[in-house]
Amino acid sequence: MRNAAATMVGQALGAENPDRPEKSVWIAGFLNFVFLGSIGILFMVFAGPIVRAFSPDPETVSNGILALRTISAGF
Repeated sequence: MRNAAATMVGQALGAENPDRPEKSVWIAGFLNFVFLGSIGILFMVFAGPIVRAFSPDPETVSNGILALRTISAGF
């Protein structure tokens, strides 16, 4: 997404349109917010099944769920 935003800004600057680069950044930022927010929510809600797919050990699952939910908050 970052590369796409950079391309949109570069094209807008090349077209010498001062309003387009700012609009491009806001659109890219919003889409990034929606995408990463959705992924973060999915990881938080389904942390248990995701971690259990990799390990059946109860202690590993418990630690993995906590870690996945913590990391997902960063999204």
